Amino acid sequence: SGVVLNEMKGAFSSVDETIVDELNRMLFPDNCYKYVSGGDPRYITDLTYEKFIETHQKFYHPSNARIWVDGNLDIDEVLRFIHEEYFVNYQKEEMDFAIPMQKVLPAVHNRISYEVSENEPTENRSHISFAKIISTYDSYVQNIAWSALSSTLVANNESPLKKAILDNNLGEDVDLDLYDGIQQPWLVLTIRNTDADKYNAIRETLRSATSELVKNGLDHEELHATINQMEFRYRESHEPAGLMYGQRAMDSWLYGGDPAEPLSNGKIFDILREKIEQGYFEELLSSFLLDEEHLNSLTIVPSTTMGAERIADEKKRLADIKASSKENVLKYIEQNKALDLWQQSSDTKEQLATLPKIHLSEIDEKPEDLPLQIEKVQSVKTLVHPAQESGIVYLFFYFSLAGITIKHLPAVGLFTDLLMNLPTTKKTVRELQRAVRKDLGSLNIVTDVYSPDNRSDACIPVLAISCSVLERNVDKVVPLILEVIKDTKFTKEEILPILKQGNEGARQSIIMNGHSFAMRRVSAHHSAEGVFREYIGGYENALFSKKLEDNYDEMIDEIINEFEMYQEVLFSKDRLIASVTGNHLDVVEEFIASINRIEAQGNVVHYPLLQEPKEALQIPAGISYSAAGTNIKSFNFEYDPCLQVIAHLLTYDYLWTEVRVKGNAYGTGFSANPNGNIAAYSYRDPSPLHSIEVYRDIYKRIKQLAEDEQTDLAGYIIGTIAAAEPLLAPAAKVRLADIRYFRNTTYENLCAARKKILSMTRENLARYVALFEKALQEPTSCIVANAETIEQCKEEGYTILDPIS
Repeated sequence: SGVVLNEMKGAFSSVDETIVDELNRMLFPDNCYKYVSGGDPRYITDLTYEKFIETHQKFYHPSNARIWVDGNLDIDEVLRFIHEEYFVNYQKEEMDFAIPMQKVLPAVHNRISYEVSENEPTENRSHISFAKIISTYDSYVQNIAWSALSSTLVANNESPLKKAILDNNLGEDVDLDLYDGIQQPWLVLTIRNTDADKYNAIRETLRSATSELVKNGLDHEELHATINQMEFRYRESHEPAGLMYGQRAMDSWLYGGDPAEPLSNGKIFDILREKIEQGYFEELLSSFLLDEEHLNSLTIVPSTTMGAERIADEKKRLADIKASSKENVLKYIEQNKALDLWQQSSDTKEQLATLPKIHLSEIDEKPEDLPLQIEKVQSVKTLVHPAQESGIVYLFFYFSLAGITIKHLPAVGLFTDLLMNLPTTKKTVRELQRAVRKDLGSLNIVTDVYSPDNRSDACIPVLAISCSVLERNVDKVVPLILEVIKDTKFTKEEILPILKQGNEGARQSIIMNGHSFAMRRVSAHHSAEGVFREYIGGYENALFSKKLEDNYDEMIDEIINEFEMYQEVLFSKDRLIASVTGNHLDVVEEFIASINRIEAQGNVVHYPLLQEPKEALQIPAGISYSAAGTNIKSFNFEYDPCLQVIAHLLTYDYLWTEVRVKGNAYGTGFSANPNGNIAAYSYRDPSPLHSIEVYRDIYKRIKQLAEDEQTDLAGYIIGTIAAAEPLLAPAAKVRLADIRYFRNTTYENLCAARKKILSMTRENLARYVALFEKALQEPTSCIVANAETIEQCKEEGYTILDPIS
């Protein structure tokens, strides 16, 4: 066991990670890109401590470092600090770790397997990929062109390459991904959920479709629209800007290039627009798919025995160690004893004193205020935010989902996903998405939910339409939104492929993010907000979607009727709260004037909570996840802002030590929601049932800290405030202000919470000991795990959830 070992067991449970790792080996056999950067689980245990130290000293040296600084600072003082605190401790060495350029080799085809559960179907579960090295790091125009071309070719089910595969029943989805930020970027086209024996048909279909596109030309309007949107996103503010600039500079600097070059790519968009009419993009496409001499291919097929084989191999390796010489066995025992001793030791005061610290006196006593004004536009409440200096307008339209029963929430989730991905009465999907890319920065439709006044028994669920647009194009917003919400055509033939693609995404998401799934499931036992999130995006939603796919012909007509009813009922003035930046109430007024008024009663909803206290779900993976939690209001305890400090403390003190360092889970954490929900989780965990036991003892650590006069909470307080107030881009600030409105969180509330957090002391911890002792002795728990762990869960009385594969 080990933290990194379990991290990579989790990574290797992903079919996408498996594909990428194998393609790297195929494309880069002669340099370091062939290796798995995080380590292959089969070989991680072969790494010796001596080799680890040798490698660290070789590469992690300031002579091999690139350093950037950002911000309004005294550069001479910063350079002095770097020299005196870092460089002075080392001797300058001549280092050259240049990565050899990989010669592009003749194409090869490989076939490998990936793990699925023993009872999972394997038909149409293979994936076929085609990959090629396509440029170098300094081919800036070409690399950005490939990003634009990828969107044009596979962005939706009507895009030409994806459509060719889907129309011929050769797969359920198609992705085209550029792997850049390395010395030699490469491109991979993946056909998902197909059969391995369709390889030749897929290859011929790709040849035919590509030849036609090269001969007749790509859709130039589509390319213009895509480049417009890429430029919008390039110029829009994002945070943390300094970190992102530094990372962008590294894409060139690491390989001997000019670090400033990637920071001035804005001019490239005009160059690309000129190249559209010069046949440049057709040449790129031809060089990738029609020049097959260097086009590698990979088939990855499902295996129902791979999990058992992996477990058997691990057991054999352990048995071999135990069967080796007595001296060897004793060596391992002593090493593990030393490791256990080190894991249980704490840093000394002297060691901790070497770390730079921020003092509480340096923290602003007031949180950032995000002002907004509330206006009425045709009787619709409208949140008005300050104008943006960038000239970008942000618009949000929130429609209440009150009145929709819990049974129908999964259908609402699917309804929301389908908008923007189906044709309208006026446009095909390609035309619709092209119009968005051409004239807007973004247009998204999602569901969300808020707990008003920190209530656990009620919530405000919404369908949210968000849009960003340059001021000069603001007149294009309303017609596009109205077309999407009023004129989308729900046809069974076009819904099915999207449903299948979503179901595959959900399967992979649960394998890779089982902790999020488990946390969501636990929350649904204790709050209305949690119930909504579970039925919209959790196990209940995945179960509904699987049932719909399995019984499509029998169910789809009724579902379509439901969608058409939502079109009529949901987008009503009585359900709407609008939000806008700057002086653009005219846009809100135009939108409101164009929608119906269908009477709706209130926006606060109560949902029945889930009841089963211990649940588990099996996944095909080498690792597991856990979550356990409750609601403190069940124990007559009201939410207190100091719980955020305790959550931060538990994450980086107790849970870090017990679950990560000692338990070898790759990740762990604790959350405290203002609605009263508290929960602990583990991520890529070899022993999730043990982690559940660790959570029960949280109160002991709180008691220990409360009684220890040496306890210093300053670092945890500062960390809590930093997590609550990260750098935010303008769009994120608007969104956060809206969330505060729905939750009825005033600036006065935030100031009072900040004051309470800053004044928290060791003695304050004592009042939480009894709460955590009671609340987490029998928490609601959910485990997402491999077959071996699921058998243990059965013995512990867990209810095993039906699989969604």
